[in-house]
Amino acid sequence: MGYINVNSDKCTKCNTCIASCPVACISSDSASKLPVVKTEKEALCVYCGHCESICPEGALVHSLSQQALQSAKEQSKLVNAADLALYFKQRRSIRNFKKEVVDKQLLEQAFDVVRFAPTGHNRQKNQWIVVYNTKVVEAIAAATIDWMRGVVKANPEIGTRYGFPGLVIAFDRGRNLISRNAPHLIICYTPASHPVGPKDAVIATTQMDLYLPSLGVGTCWAGFIYMALQQSDELKKIVGLDENSAVHAALLTGYPKYNYHKIPHRKAADVRWI
Repeated sequence: MGYINVNSDKCTKCNTCIASCPVACISSDSASKLPVVKTEKEALCVYCGHCESICPEGALVHSLSQQALQSAKEQSKLVNAADLALYFKQRRSIRNFKKEVVDKQLLEQAFDVVRFAPTGHNRQKNQWIVVYNTKVVEAIAAATIDWMRGVVKANPEIGTRYGFPGLVIAFDRGRNLISRNAPHLIICYTPASHPVGPKDAVIATTQMDLYLPSLGVGTCWAGFIYMALQQSDELKKIVGLDENSAVHAALLTGYPKYNYHKIPHRKAADVRWI
């Protein structure tokens, strides 16, 4: 069995699958004119599923693809542009969370969606850790502060540049500006050897950041925790990672304590056309 199976009765030989293949491993058979993946091109396939997804007649099935199991809506029936624009503009970083834990099924639903986020060469190397236990989130915040203390001591200039002294003082006085008392923390990482890991992880985490509010769940990028996870062995041990893994994003998660009623002002987009 080849990489693609084509129903000759359905195939119109439109070559859409050939044109859409991102690695050009599909070609037209010289005899039948049907799309094929020649043996010497099989190693190029990244299993992205574009060929199966884009076939207008449903004539092609990729034998190794699991991504075309659900029919896509017609382009004209996708999310209304105006509604999507408003949704994007209403997205807010949540820094005040309820103590209530988030239903695990909602988080699982989100992971089932963001697994479709684009990745370099369709490698799909993103991995996730959900720190669901609030006490562990608090321990991570405390360990982040300890890491900051070490940075301030070893390199005061760097510590001051990032505002670490003030954050440490606030934490010692009972004001947690690290985890913001969020009940959960989502961490995205990849193998340290993955060359485009940072980009893949940030793309997926951004989709997570946008999707969760549609479920009533608030988020906030945990930049200080992310920085500490990159450099602190103690923090990595808490979440069960070692030098073979690289953390690229961290997202505080929980139900918002307050609602936002207006979209705040933002600067106009700085765009240069060439």
